[in-house]
Amino acid sequence: EKEKVKLTENMLKEESEYQRKLMETITHDISTSVHFIAKLAQKLFEMQDETLQKRYFDSIYKSSEELYKFTQELRNYTYLYKEENSENEIEYPLQELIATKVKLFNEIAQEKQTHVVNLCCKDLWTKINKNIVAAIIHNLLDNAIKNTTKGIISINTQSVDTKTVKVIIHDTGFGMS
Repeated sequence: EKEKVKLTENMLKEESEYQRKLMETITHDISTSVHFIAKLAQKLFEMQDETLQKRYFDSIYKSSEELYKFTQELRNYTYLYKEENSENEIEYPLQELIATKVKLFNEIAQEKQTHVVNLCCKDLWTKINKNIVAAIIHNLLDNAIKNTTKGIISINTQSVDTKTVKVIIHDTGFGMS
């Protein structure tokens, strides 16, 4: 009986840790977009120039639309911390996944006068867990944009061997190399 209680305690502890990590990841990944939309709304409130207002309304609309699409995919985050889910059964084009993330951050990058260039190979397909790769790309791109103003961020992919893919994100910002 003591073993069952101990086992149950351990399972609950693991589940609690899993939920904590999941919430931290989701909160981190949403906060940049929400903060950007709030800043644009504040600027919009303060300005009188109709041309700039129109541009800011457009940016808010596009960012909100991309954030909405992102939140529709949040259920995929539940797989991030499950070790047995390191591969998908179906291959997918890595360039498309990266293009989705670039689109999510495009308005933020434009506001910082930064260009994001997707140089990824269109013929590179992978079975690496799509949810994990999406979260990694999301975080790296988010950090690159936060640390780059009036610069360029490029994303490239390389096939190292049949099981290994290399994703290279290079920026002209002041963040980590």
